[in-house]
Amino acid sequence: SGIGRKIAEAEMDIAKAKSEGYLWGNGTGGTGTEGSSRKKFLAVIGVYTGFGSRLKRNTFRGSWMPRGDALKTLEEKGVVIRFVIGRSPNRGDSLDRNINEENRKTNDFLILESHEEAAEELPKKVKFFFSAAIEAWDAEFYVKIDDNINLDLAGLIEMLNVRRGSHGLYMGCMKSGAVVSEE
Repeated sequence: SGIGRKIAEAEMDIAKAKSEGYLWGNGTGGTGTEGSSRKKFLAVIGVYTGFGSRLKRNTFRGSWMPRGDALKTLEEKGVVIRFVIGRSPNRGDSLDRNINEENRKTNDFLILESHEEAAEELPKKVKFFFSAAIEAWDAEFYVKIDDNINLDLAGLIEMLNVRRGSHGLYMGCMKSGAVVSEE
């Protein structure tokens, strides 16, 4: 099937990225250790964001996304949430510095150091996010969302808990527009 082929291609891309050294400890929350001593999380939720989306991020932090100690408590319960962003094409410029400063205050970013943030680079951002998330956190589920949605976090956590142990599970929509389903 088409979706099976896409998943197989993504798995091959991740294996290739790993063999080429594109996986790294990101210093934003993973244990950095291998093996069974790593904590097993229910989910790592990556919220895709951009340099011009600070207002959206602040809206998230004021609505469904916990902040500060509440974010740490959620992680202790097995759910990691990070805003996902790459680096500016002009490394070290005000865009990068602003993200670094915001992250120092909030500690809720996964900064993809090897990814250049640009609209035409979004497919690569997906690969870099999943590679970095898998390297940093051992989780049942890895979730990608955009910073322009309102997430029912409790509902998502409940749904994922029910599906714990479902290997090879994909949920979501890979396009915009009408959703097509097989019946």
